[in-house]
Formats: sequence, structure tokens, C-alpha cells
Amino acid sequence: PDPKAPYVIVCGYLRLLAVRNLGWHELSAWVFDCDTPQAQLLECALQDNLPHRIFNPVEIAHALQRLLACFSRDVVISEWLPRLGQSPSGRTLERFLCLCSLEHEPRAALIAGSLTEASALRMCSYSAEDRLAVFALMQQLHLSAGKQAELIECLEDLARRDKKALRDV
Repeated sequence: PDPKAPYVIVCGYLRLLAVRNLGWHELSAWVFDCDTPQAQLLECALQDNLPHRIFNPVEIAHALQRLLACFSRDVVISEWLPRLGQSPSGRTLERFLCLCSLEHEPRAALIAGSLTEASALRMCSYSAEDRLAVFALMQQLHLSAGKQAELIECLEDLARRDKKALRDV
């Protein structure tokens, strides 16, 4: 956000664009005090979107990461994971947080559906170089969910057998 900007949009950005495209010159809005805590603004933005949107895994991951900066781990697990349609467990939280470590291309593929969540999670344990090499191969092959898992398993087996990095396999 630009510190010189008079206002920062917390939620409703697409609605604001729609109003602008309709040529409206006035609109009602809630304006928060500039001292409003980030936790309250984040909660407002999420609560505004949760009733009418289904978040993709990457959006959930980033929301959880931001929530952890404002709330305790226990609060995020017990209160926010269920609101995001997920089971309230530490394992679920960690699974989503792993997705934040993915580079832009694998995240985009996960959102687009060309990379499965299971494959993305498995690749999170790789080094960045290995992850990008495996991802590049998968994108060239356009594999189904089952074939993605099979390819990853084969690559890992070959890397272990030959004592090589995945990128070298």
C-alpha cells in the first residue's frame, strides 16, 4: 500500500471496479480508522469473502500465513481452518503453509489445476532447483493426477538408487 494514498481498499476491490465500470460517481463505503489493527482488517476482508467464494489451495495458504502473523497458532487452527472449510489440525495448517514455499510457476499451475495439490505438497520437500526441474518435466508431459504421482515416485526412486539430485535424474 502507498503511504501517501488517502485510502486503502481492504475488501470489495472487484465491486469497486464494477461500480467504476458502470460509471457511478458515488458509493457508500465503510472507512476504518488508520489505527485499526491489521488483524481486524484481515478478519474483515476474509469474513467479507468467505460466504460467497471458494478459496483455492494457494489462497488458503496465503490467508493462513497472514493470519499467523496476527493470531496464535491455536486460534488459526481452531477458528480459521474450519471457516476456510478445512479440518482444524496442526497437520492441515502445516500442509497449507508448505504451499507458500512454492515458486510462482508451480503455484500458478496448482491454481489452474495442471498440478495436483498432492504433487505440489510432495515437491515442497525438494530444493528449489529440484522442484523447478521436476515441475518443468511435468508441465511438458501434461500428466493426470495419478501419472503425476507415479512420475514423482519414479524420479525419487531413481535419485535414491543413483545417489543423484532429482534435477540430475
